[in-house]
Amino acid sequence: MQEKIVLDKDNSVSYNDTAGSFTGANGMTYSISNCDRTTTGWISLKQGGYVTNSAAYGYSFSSITVEYLRQSDFGYLTAKASSYAITSPENGAYELTGSVKFTFPNASTNSFFSLYVPVGSFLLTSITLEGITHSSGATPVAGLDFYTINDTHGAAVETISSRQTGITRLSQFALSEERKNPDSTVFLSSGDMWQGSADSNMTHGEIMVNWMNVAGFESMAIGNHEFDWKPAQIEANSKIANFPFLSINLQDPNGQRPSWAKASKIINRGGYKIGIIGAIGKIESAIAVSSLSGYSFNADYETMVSAEALRLRSEEGCSIVVVSVHNGSFDTLLCRNVDAVFEGHSHQNYSYVDDYNIPHIQTYANGSDIQRVHFKLSGDKFVYEKTVDNPFVELSALSEEPMTLGVMGYYEGKIAPIKNEVVGHTTNELSKADIGQYAVQCMFEYYANSTWDSALALAMVNTGCARQVIPVGDITYGQVYAALPFDNDNVFCECTGAQINLFKKDRYLYTYGSTAAIDESKTYRVMVISYVSEQSDYAKTLKEVSRDDFRLRDIVAADFRRALNG
Repeated sequence: MQEKIVLDKDNSVSYNDTAGSFTGANGMTYSISNCDRTTTGWISLKQGGYVTNSAAYGYSFSSITVEYLRQSDFGYLTAKASSYAITSPENGAYELTGSVKFTFPNASTNSFFSLYVPVGSFLLTSITLEGITHSSGATPVAGLDFYTINDTHGAAVETISSRQTGITRLSQFALSEERKNPDSTVFLSSGDMWQGSADSNMTHGEIMVNWMNVAGFESMAIGNHEFDWKPAQIEANSKIANFPFLSINLQDPNGQRPSWAKASKIINRGGYKIGIIGAIGKIESAIAVSSLSGYSFNADYETMVSAEALRLRSEEGCSIVVVSVHNGSFDTLLCRNVDAVFEGHSHQNYSYVDDYNIPHIQTYANGSDIQRVHFKLSGDKFVYEKTVDNPFVELSALSEEPMTLGVMGYYEGKIAPIKNEVVGHTTNELSKADIGQYAVQCMFEYYANSTWDSALALAMVNTGCARQVIPVGDITYGQVYAALPFDNDNVFCECTGAQINLFKKDRYLYTYGSTAAIDESKTYRVMVISYVSEQSDYAKTLKEVSRDDFRLRDIVAADFRRALNG
């Protein structure tokens, strides 16, 4: 049995652009999303767009052949099949290559199909389905598996020494798990996904967003480091993400949740509705004030989550509701009507069940592991059964997923000349502490020897400014970028000598300064990164004079170059 759908206005295809659908010659209606139509009637699917049949076929189909033309610089067209109506076409889809027939697994129950564009855009001209038998009906699900990850911090490239899996292998894991059980598998993120590497920072997170598009993530809770490039960049990235950014308690300067931050998302698996709520903790202090740009986080987020969970169950009919929160903990005392809490921010790997029988789960940072949380179906309810950690040693042994390799290659072509420049050499591994102390020394010497002020008394950075070690051997600019990823301004300030002596004893700071005696009664000039100067405790004693945006990593890289070139 074969059916060919020629997507041409002259071949008995009737389009309803208002409804976002078309009807084929067989009378079957197909839903279309995020697409344009050419004058010939062909479909131009844009990033995140998909095609799927609205009602089940009367037979199962074994394969699909698509005639298409890629319209973008790079991109992927994927397909999946299911015994259930498809609302998450990214979940467990397979790449289509050329006008080649693709044979679906488990063909005996396939009565729905979808075509989906995770990255790029494609012109579709025809779809051919081959059926094999009458459908045996939908296979009931026995449970649900939620996979969660947090705080990847732009760790796109595999780094064994830092236990970074890299996105090509993380995608391989995600797609493999989704393809095994697409009607019972959900992938979620609890935030801080972009900031931290040259690959991600130089693309402002775009490489990570497109990886998540390919891997089939359903949502991402907004983390504090998503604000490092200010809210406008979060909004820009939301336009290329095929999944929503969630944060029920995020408020703009007018006290409203911005349009690019959703409170929740509803997805379907195996005939059941699943509610996903996103939130962020009261962690404004973990963001430079200038980067926060007047945004704030409502402190009563547990109550807000509880109210949304009630709505999702009573009004939307969700069978299970989970929370994805960027905070190192989540108090369920006022929010006992959720089924699981997926946490982030503190970079700790754990799984525990609280006093209300609600599991709490978090993973390590930098893509070192992924946690799987399993709920079994007991009667008409999903009951938490277990959590299984998928550690670095297992993830790093996987093959590299082809579509994500293509994503990596596309961006590598743009940034490699800059990222791979050798700027220095080290015969000893440089720890985070080594890098932080070296950075503050470079900072002091750069500004003391410049036109800013030769009488500079002190330079200061926070001890958390360095995020990666630098191994023995040649040092690349990309390694310096990963070690010092944050885009803080350097702020020229005045303070008293008494305060300088306190700064030197502050265990939160790395400091380096003049060897001249400090008179506590006099006023001195200091240079400090904006993340520190804008924190309320420090802002009380520091008077800002001016600032520049010459990044700390570039000051360090310049010093490495000088040493390398003699």
